[in-house]
Amino acid sequence: MTTKALFSTLGIGTILLTGCNTEPVALKKSPTPVQVETPAMAITAPQNTKANSTESSITEKPDYLNYTDELYASLLGKKPFALFFHAQWCPTCRDMEKDITSQLATFPEGTKIVKIDYDNSAELKKKYGIVSQSIIIFFNKKGEVVEKLVGPSSEKVKAAVQKSFM
Repeated sequence: MTTKALFSTLGIGTILLTGCNTEPVALKKSPTPVQVETPAMAITAPQNTKANSTESSITEKPDYLNYTDELYASLLGKKPFALFFHAQWCPTCRDMEKDITSQLATFPEGTKIVKIDYDNSAELKKKYGIVSQSIIIFFNKKGEVVEKLVGPSSEKVKAAVQKSFM
């Protein structure tokens, strides 16, 4: 390969890798805004930056959280929530999860849906009489089961959440 052919190939490869971007790099940078903290800003509540954590369970926005013993204990008998017995291998569970997460912003304020691994939850399955995956149990703030649904749509989940708040 000649030197000219080599440079031509490198030039084409560089263009392909950069997406044919001919804009100078200096123009792509936007100025970083400078923020000055005022006393009013110093007393604002911290923002929740931890997704799927126990800390996010204290917010009032609807949440879809991964199960932990600590999260379960923090909700049971204190706040209404739902326990979703989910199996990765289950197509119905995956469809339900996609439906719930895509509609989550439309759920009532304070909704907490906790996803628990069906295959690794023998104790809770026994406690609540769960014999198959894709079941959601809804608890009221007293920790009582108010409804148990098999493979529900997001609309049925919303209705059951409302019932658990009463």
